[in-house]
Amino acid sequence: MQQAFDREGIESFKRELSITAVADRLGLCPVHGKIRCLHPMRHSHGDRTPSVSLSESKGLFRCWVCADVRGDVIELVSQVNNLSFRDALGWLKDMFPHAVLQASISNPSTTTAPKNPAPNRPIEKRVEPLLIPEPELPIVVPSAREEHWREKTILGFLKMLAPLEHPDSHGRFEARDYLVRRKIFLKTWNAMRLRWVDDYGRVNDALRRDFDGDLLREVGITNEHGNLRFYKHKLIIPYLDDKNRPLHFQARATEQDTTPKELSLRGHIPCPYNVKMLDQRSGLVYLCEGPIDTLTLIDRGIPAVGVPGVSHLKAEWIPLFQNKSVIVCFDNDEAGRTASAKVVDAFMSQGIDAKPLTILPDGTDINDWFTQNK
Repeated sequence: MQQAFDREGIESFKRELSITAVADRLGLCPVHGKIRCLHPMRHSHGDRTPSVSLSESKGLFRCWVCADVRGDVIELVSQVNNLSFRDALGWLKDMFPHAVLQASISNPSTTTAPKNPAPNRPIEKRVEPLLIPEPELPIVVPSAREEHWREKTILGFLKMLAPLEHPDSHGRFEARDYLVRRKIFLKTWNAMRLRWVDDYGRVNDALRRDFDGDLLREVGITNEHGNLRFYKHKLIIPYLDDKNRPLHFQARATEQDTTPKELSLRGHIPCPYNVKMLDQRSGLVYLCEGPIDTLTLIDRGIPAVGVPGVSHLKAEWIPLFQNKSVIVCFDNDEAGRTASAKVVDAFMSQGIDAKPLTILPDGTDINDWFTQNK
């Protein structure tokens, strides 16, 4: 008879399993915490370089390309073998009976009481456990749990950084001086919680000490070698939600010749930059290309919201602009003009008033307008 588990028993059972061992039993050939994606045709070169990370400490897997290839050890079995939750759980019990036994020892309440208890022994009143949790039980969904840890990791990283007024060990203020050249000043730095990597070695060592390496790579804070990605991109610009919580950030290079100019975290971007401006009240708002142009307008008291690039206005963000009149002020180059026309059409199709900004000279952006025009 198959061992029955309640919700706590399932969690206890999962803790006894090694996701690497399960992946190996499934024939996925894990190497150094990586397996190839279950959908190789979605990847360049058939995912020749494995894109799915296994987190042994959390019992989770995640593909860096496919948003639906993620979850816990039960979900891994379910996706590989095309099984229901019940059948995937049963497969794991059959393949790893030692984990069933260990879970029962560590969580005795998950075992099923004998049908014929010993005579003269009081029978404890108990609720018969379920093989599968009922839908209304508050089971932690892996994706939600990962989002929780992503947000905690971003916040923890930002707490390691220095205010822009703080010099590095050589007395330099690289991020501050960059923004001053761009005519973005102290009040705006503080309001938007800008920070900088003042000491690469200190921050890199602290990350390795305080955070899980797999999680840092999945979020996009460190590279494949476990080192902080932002060696030249020292200015860190958080994307704050309407409660001022940092859910994402971009890193900006402070030296003019560095390419690319900006680096972003991996994964989805949850909201536009300065989203709290989209309060559903009527009024004018300027939609900018990138956070630097957005900060330029914010510094001058002009209501502005930013997208990471001309192609990054998500369809689900458009309703956030309800009741606003939108001035789209992307860079005045070919890519910017083309994207601006598409964005205006997208807003208008949703009943939101929008039009492009037409005063910028060819080849310039909003920040150029304010820094080059006296």
